[in-house]
Amino acid sequence: MKSEEIKEHICRAFGSEQCPDPGAIVYDPSGTHAEAGQVMRFFGGKHWRQIDSAAIKSYDDFADASACLSFMSAAGFKHYLPAFMIFALEEGDDAGLIGASTVTGLAPWFDTSDRQMVASREQRFATFSDEQRCAIRNFLRFLQQGTGDWIGSADLDRALDYWIR
Repeated sequence: MKSEEIKEHICRAFGSEQCPDPGAIVYDPSGTHAEAGQVMRFFGGKHWRQIDSAAIKSYDDFADASACLSFMSAAGFKHYLPAFMIFALEEGDDAGLIGASTVTGLAPWFDTSDRQMVASREQRFATFSDEQRCAIRNFLRFLQQGTGDWIGSADLDRALDYWIR
């Protein structure tokens, strides 16, 4: 599959997702974590289709866009993941840490002794539909066939192994 076909598949698979309430997109909306608050303010009330590559780059101008997905709740992660996958496809080798963190966010937690993080990732992945899972697999397979050195191969392999099962 080509990059454009993958993007179209992502748009179809995630197209009917409803935008979560702003307080529901981060794991801690209390304001205790400054980064979670930044993510909530920036993404809150915006559908993932409104978050294009330019928006992700603009977020990266004042905060670390590569960390956004890690501060999101399961609902926020599911809703905004397509924007980050499309960013990685559009930016290719220039996606840098943002692209790499998108792949890392799709991989199961690496330290299986940390049961809380393992369970958190499982919960995050549990609500994806079959069509969304297929779009994620196609995205990861496409990246695996690429030449970009921004992708941590161990994370990419773990992610693809997980989504293929």
